[in-house]
Amino acid sequence: MKKAQQISNEALEKVTSPITKTQLIRNIAQAQAGKHQQESAIENYLLAIKVSKKTELGETHFETANSYVILADYYWKLSNYKQALEYYVVAHRVFEVIFGEGDTELADVLLKQSICEMNLSNFDNAISLIQEAEKNLLYSVPEASPQSAATNSFTNIRLADIYFWWGGFYIIVGMSKCQKC
Repeated sequence: MKKAQQISNEALEKVTSPITKTQLIRNIAQAQAGKHQQESAIENYLLAIKVSKKTELGETHFETANSYVILADYYWKLSNYKQALEYYVVAHRVFEVIFGEGDTELADVLLKQSICEMNLSNFDNAISLIQEAEKNLLYSVPEASPQSAATNSFTNIRLADIYFWWGGFYIIVGMSKCQKC
């Protein structure tokens, strides 16, 4: 691991592109996460966000949002749903600015927020978020075009994920406990 760390540090010193630097730092964090070095991994995920935000990429760049999502995913993996939700909310805001309504990236983050809310027993919030995710995907279905078949297939797969989780909410929450079901 020390040799890999040394190579990574040398590469970081040479990299001038903020996108490449952000991605490299995230890759280091993912390697640390894979080695169960939680503190180091989280520090590097946060560093990737900091590097992305402080460069010309800024707060509303895809790489910044992606860094938030990847950190949130890591907290989710650790079953720290409260912390994961905080970072998904930030990513959600950034994706809204970048892409607007109807974006599949935004729908994915909404679904993940919903699942975190469910795990935190905030069932009404979970249902609202999953409904918003579904609305985003349905809004993103393009008009008929040569590219739309592939896009619609991709969107349909994501809708299937939403409907899978929606069914799970009904099983876990029960119709009587959720005001919006």
